[in-house]
Formats: sequence, C-alpha cells, structure tokens
Amino acid sequence: MPNGQVWIVWEASNPLPETYAVYSKPSAFTSTDNATLVGRLFKEEYGPAALREQVDSTATYRIPNNNGGIYQLADNEALFVATPHQAGSLFLLWLPGAIIRLHPASILLHRL
Repeated sequence: MPNGQVWIVWEASNPLPETYAVYSKPSAFTSTDNATLVGRLFKEEYGPAALREQVDSTATYRIPNNNGGIYQLADNEALFVATPHQAGSLFLLWLPGAIIRLHPASILLHRL
C-alpha cells in the first residue's frame, strides 16, 4: 500500500533494550548492509512509557486491527509505525540494541 501506514507489533523481551533498529528492503534480505534503516526507537517510544509518564499511568497504545476494530497492545509488546512509499512487498527486520550491521546469518524477516 503506497503512502499508507502499517502498524508493526512484536514481543519485546526482558531486559528491555534501550533501542530497536528497524530495517526495510523491497526484497528478502540476509544482511542489513543493503537494507534501509527506517527507524530507531528508544524504550520510551516502542513501549508506552512516555505516554504513561505524561498522560495516564495505565495507558497503552491502541491501534487499528485487520477487522475494522481496535487492538490494544499488551505490556510486553513493542510498536513501530511504518509509512511505505512504494507499492509492492516490503520486508522488515527489527533488532535490539545500538546501531548494528547484521551480516549473513539466519534472520527472521517480516513481510508486509
């Protein structure tokens, strides 16, 4: 979907990393060398920490689901909102930690 938003949710494992890096590419990839870094999320962003600090201590993210309803994220889930700017497939990979380059290995890709 060109110029549309996609909500990406994954389970964040403890201990929570300070950041997640999100990479994309229109085709499957096994290395981040040729992938595009599309986002770097800090702990306060991928989880609702800032929302809870500034608005309501029990607040969490609520996003559209595939059935026209709302999905409420669990406490152990992380969120990234991507805006693809081209039609066709887009493969995404998110990795915890600082800026890293993943070299050929078995990595799990997520296709939008």
